[in-house]
Formats: sequence, C-alpha cells, structure tokens
Amino acid sequence: MEKQILNTGDEAAKYVTNIEGWVDCNGRFWGKDEQAARWSGCTHIACRNCGKPTPKNYTICEDCREKKDIERYEKKDRKQWDGETPLYSEFIDKYFFDGDDLLDYLYVTEKSSESLRLVICCPIYLSQITEDGFYDDLPEDGELPEDVVKAIDALNDVIREQEPVSWSPGRYAAEIDVADRRRT
Repeated sequence: MEKQILNTGDEAAKYVTNIEGWVDCNGRFWGKDEQAARWSGCTHIACRNCGKPTPKNYTICEDCREKKDIERYEKKDRKQWDGETPLYSEFIDKYFFDGDDLLDYLYVTEKSSESLRLVICCPIYLSQITEDGFYDDLPEDGELPEDVVKAIDALNDVIREQEPVSWSPGRYAAEIDVADRRRT
C-alpha cells in the first residue's frame, strides 16, 4: 500500500533558505539550468534569422517563415498548367478544382495568380488489396483459398479503373496565363 501524504502535511513540501539557482516565472526551480528555466518561463523567443520575437514553438518569425516559403516555391520546377488538373495554393492553403474557380477567386480578391504560389496537384488513387493483408490470419505456410485470390484480383481490376479519389499538392509550380483564360 502506497504511503499517503496530504498537501497540508509537513512531508508534502518544505521551506528552504540555503539553495541557489534559477527559478522560472511560475516558481519552478531549475537549479543551475538557466536555459531550461528561461525556456519554461518564456512565451516568445528571438527569431533565429532576424531577432524579432516569435512564439517559442517556432524557431523563426512569421515574416522569415514566409520568406523561406517563397524561396522554396521559387526553386520548384515549373510546368504549364493544363487547365484541368486541380491546383493548390501554398499561400492560402486552398485547392482550385477548375479554372473558373481560380478566376473567380482572383477577381474577388484582386490577387495575382503568382501571389497564390500555385502548384499542380497529383492524383491519389485507391490502394489495391494484396494477399499480404491476410497472412496473419493463416497458419504458417498456409495459402488463401483460390476463390479469395480470384476475388482480390477482380476487386483490384475495379480499383485500377477508378478515377482519383483525392488530390495532393505536387512538386511543380504552375505556370498559368490568366489573360488567355479570361478570353475563353
């Protein structure tokens, strides 16, 4: 049985006068670990790049993160958009599934397509079923019944014929001629 200690008892805490060390703003004692005490007590740190205060869960400020995002986008390979494949805006975290949707957004917000940092999306297809998923159910050196193997093959044939079920941002920055799209 575990010994019980009440918060009002002398064993729960004691007052000491002969210790020295770092204490964070919440009163937690850190001994000689100044860095841990400062980290525990702070809400912001200096940006690693420019020195501007930023929440402590980031190493660089919002402005510097934005600059890095732009630099990363500018380094991407470029590809002409086909006008049909969905696009993803890295700037506003939004998908555009057709040219009209994009043009409407650009018109309403008065932004340029370049400012959205658009990338061409990649399709995501349904995963095919493999026999491996059943091996844990089989005895050692066991095999699936032939009708189950045929059913897996038939299901995979159907799966391969399906359209993409979703999209994810791709690796190519989209080159778009908005002027040409507006004429259509």
